[in-house]
Amino acid sequence: MTVSFTPTTYVAGNRWNVTTANSLESRIDAAIAQADADIAALAESGGGGGVASAFSPTYRIPQPLDASITSLPALLAYWRFNERSGTTIFDDLRSHDATGITPATAIMGQGGLGFNDGRVGLRVTTTGTIITVADQGANDTLRLSAAGGKSWSIGWIGRLDALPASGFVYVARKQSNGPGILINSTGSISVSWFDTVLKDLTTSTGILQPGMLTMIGATYDGATVRIYVNGRLQASSALADTGATSTSSWTMLASTTGTTPLIAHTAGIFVCGEAVPENGWNDLWSDAVGGKPVPLGRPDKVYRIAIDGAADLSNPAGDADRYGVIIVQPWRTTYRDAVKAANPNCKVICYQDVSALTAGRDTGSGLSSSLVNYDEAGNDPPSAANAAAGPNQAWFLRSTATGLPFTFNSYAFLWAADIGDPAFQARAAKNLRTLLEGSAWDGVFFDDVNPSITHHHTPSDVTEYPSDATYLVAMKSLMSRIAPVAESLGKFVVSNLPGHEFPLGAELLQEFTSGSDEMAFSFPTNTFQSAGTIDRAMRFGQEAQRRSLPILFGSATTFTGDVPQAQYARNTMAATLIVQEGTAYAGVTGNYSVRWWSPEWDNLDFLGAPVERGYRMSNGVWRRRYEGGIVYFNPTASGVALTFPGTFSGNGLTNSTGSTLAAQSSYILADS
Repeated sequence: MTVSFTPTTYVAGNRWNVTTANSLESRIDAAIAQADADIAALAESGGGGGVASAFSPTYRIPQPLDASITSLPALLAYWRFNERSGTTIFDDLRSHDATGITPATAIMGQGGLGFNDGRVGLRVTTTGTIITVADQGANDTLRLSAAGGKSWSIGWIGRLDALPASGFVYVARKQSNGPGILINSTGSISVSWFDTVLKDLTTSTGILQPGMLTMIGATYDGATVRIYVNGRLQASSALADTGATSTSSWTMLASTTGTTPLIAHTAGIFVCGEAVPENGWNDLWSDAVGGKPVPLGRPDKVYRIAIDGAADLSNPAGDADRYGVIIVQPWRTTYRDAVKAANPNCKVICYQDVSALTAGRDTGSGLSSSLVNYDEAGNDPPSAANAAAGPNQAWFLRSTATGLPFTFNSYAFLWAADIGDPAFQARAAKNLRTLLEGSAWDGVFFDDVNPSITHHHTPSDVTEYPSDATYLVAMKSLMSRIAPVAESLGKFVVSNLPGHEFPLGAELLQEFTSGSDEMAFSFPTNTFQSAGTIDRAMRFGQEAQRRSLPILFGSATTFTGDVPQAQYARNTMAATLIVQEGTAYAGVTGNYSVRWWSPEWDNLDFLGAPVERGYRMSNGVWRRRYEGGIVYFNPTASGVALTFPGTFSGNGLTNSTGSTLAAQSSYILADS
């Protein structure tokens, strides 16, 4: 079949150069008011975890997606969940309206999956059958089956908030001899015929990750059933004619057992009388996420974190040529100015910890590596008792077990701050403005922007925020107050946000002009993250890029001199190349002193521009095709045999048409 789509103009995002927006003071005032409201709500809740639900991220779906769906050949039904009250979901074709929404409040007041014109998606958290569409009789066009070589497609777009706790739930099904799409607790997707509740085709596990805008498609062309996720084929299998026709009703967004709900925001479900091909699904997905990739030129440069007291800053001109972004302590102004003089396009940003009070200052400048210093809150010398007796003792978090302030694990000079305290937030905003206003800094690197304190302390032992949910509310409150301060001064904000914990804290992305995860692929040092964890980091990167946020990806590794281990250096670059849509930088961590560089990052100009979006294949390997080559990244614990779409060379291969990519490794290959 031929699929026609309305052309979409797509411009890759690049927000490094921040333009001061109109009414920024009003925006800051609004952010502060919201922060105060968040804190008040948190206090009212008694520190409970329910407040976090107020911060469900809003995903904006471009209008071209609607036009593309409605222009699909043989479109039979298209339900857009855009009503704000009532119990009827109208089919856009007005042929198959749903009148059985249970409960009636399922769509009332539920936001979180927005369209550009303000429509909202259906939010479901309950069990049972939510939507029923009755069979329309003998001439019902929605009587899908595999009988007689009939072709069809079923599509769902939305955001899955959580996987089913057990078993499976179904997105849509035509009961009794009809097909349906199932979401399994393992993160896999199945297409089944419900005469036998037989899972006829199932993808590999982990295909779905909560927190992300997702499009699922199932098709049958008369001979083969296929499953697509985000525009890419994930599973296929031959299917013989069953000879059956379904006359039962459609049911959608429901559990079969009544005990496991489909917790998701659904934007729409559509059904076609033809099998949409892969290029059609890819075009639909491109419209859903904002258009198609455009040439980006050569891959962006590497970033460097040089925050150690003994950091090698002896060659600012060389660093200006080698790196795209350099992060240093705020007192390194002489080095900063030399870098900017050598290359004004190199971004030099100052380091600040947002959730700790640092004990100690730079002796020459008196500047602090944290937004608020210990000496602004506690008595000297630093100790738990002196912190508890200090002039601003409320700015410290306290251990439930001891009743006293505490330091971060492994960092005796970093005292955990009460990031939700209004007075602490006000001081942090004031100090940030003082640091950045009139300065030559391009921006600020906020460290420890964590949705959970678990890496530094046991959450349940924190008196003020005894759960991840409550700490996340406080962190969002802090960021909503301080991030606009930097932006109002024409500076961008880079957050060291743990993307490998995505979607926890995903809504924090909206507070920044950039995103970062310095340990996305290995943590602790030289310990590879699990495949599921890396998949989350990759989707974090894609989500940040989809929101036009530059990203910094990194791996924790060891070094031989200033050369990081090759495996981690290549993996980080490969992952960055796969998710890159606008501005993205690769790097490593584990040594904040050396001028790191890897031969794996040399001479990548051959790649040219990407010709497809990066995606996860059904075998668990991520890939992306470029004009002059191809990039693969295998985060799994096993080697995977690959068949290349052509002949490629590099990484030990010469004129190869395929190879087994080792576990936890990558290829960056050139066309032969």
